[in-house]
Amino acid sequence: MKQLLSVGTVLIFAAVCARLVPHPPNVTPVIAMALVGGIYMDWRTGLIVPLAALFLSDIILGFHGLMLYVYGSVILTILLGRLVQRKKNYLTLTGASLCSSILFFVVTNAGVWFQGGGRFYPMTIDGLLMSYAFALPFFRNAILGDLFYVGLLVGLFEFARRHGYLPDHSPREIVPSTRKVVEGR
Repeated sequence: MKQLLSVGTVLIFAAVCARLVPHPPNVTPVIAMALVGGIYMDWRTGLIVPLAALFLSDIILGFHGLMLYVYGSVILTILLGRLVQRKKNYLTLTGASLCSSILFFVVTNAGVWFQGGGRFYPMTIDGLLMSYAFALPFFRNAILGDLFYVGLLVGLFEFARRHGYLPDHSPREIVPSTRKVVEGR
């Protein structure tokens, strides 16, 4: 537990720094941290790490009207990580990373549409679709960033686990996605 707390502290610091330094739009490790935290950390630590990183960086960057949607997306992504936890392989990790990007995109852009109250986009289905259409350039960045950071963080967690820096949790070990079913089991 102590090891996960120190890993969590390092991740919070790294994510805050990543949000504060210049970066391409929507390319930060926060969503990846939420997904990987849901997979590798206990529920409480996995929840605290990405939310603390968001909150601390929002103190500096400024609070905004979409926080409910952003923080809600992070919590849903943590839950997605919990679902992937026991069936983790390269395919499910890639799929979960893509799903978390889509989840964030859908929820936050619906929030932009809804919170705007018709100022930015009409309060119609067409207005909602316009909100999504105008956000597509940012979505590509989010997908690429999330895939990169999920791969990086999973690699770091697996390295740390395999070399004894974190507790070994056998059911969480990455297995090839094309394993054979053994008869008689």
